Amino acid sequence: MWIYEELYSCPKTILISKTFIGKYPGILSMSLGNYRANVLKKGSDWFLFHNIPLELDPDETIQACFQMAKGLSYEQKGLKKVITTSMLYGGLTLFVEVGGEPVLLNMEPVDTDVFKFYIDPRGVRTLKESGFDQLSLFMLSLREGLEDLMRETCVEVGRREGNTCVIPTSVGELIVSTKEVVRKGLMRIIPDNAPLRHVVKV
Repeated sequence: MWIYEELYSCPKTILISKTFIGKYPGILSMSLGNYRANVLKKGSDWFLFHNIPLELDPDETIQACFQMAKGLSYEQKGLKKVITTSMLYGGLTLFVEVGGEPVLLNMEPVDTDVFKFYIDPRGVRTLKESGFDQLSLFMLSLREGLEDLMRETCVEVGRREGNTCVIPTSVGELIVSTKEVVRKGLMRIIPDNAPLRHVVKV
């Protein structure tokens, strides 16, 4: 058994949508609790364990986690900074680009009792541009468990398929539903409302 002195447990972060807040571009991300990169340290030795499938691009999470563990997160720029910062807060995080750098604007927990989330890695991999008002209401619906509002705002953020909302993301299509979805190839994901875990041996 490998005994460690420090552990950094970093959630996979997916990019969901882009928007504009006035003239400033923004981007929405979400951290996942059930897919993580774990970086362990003992002396000068490092050990990595992760359960992120190849379809969800584990490399970006692994690199960001190592940067965090080595105290180099300040070097992150652009989308890499979005991913790293999202790890520190969990849930939904909305960033606005000011002076060429992403700055955290808003963060919301996600109601995982009302909503169930899936990724179809075979789906479209892109970020749809959404109006800031509708995107904000979509975030509100996920925080408060408001089913009707989620479906209403889904038309702007993604597309409706029955009672589900399908949103193109950086890793495929995100499916938000109030009921279990059984379909071949879908990956069940669980939003992580807690931040990155850092454990130190004392």
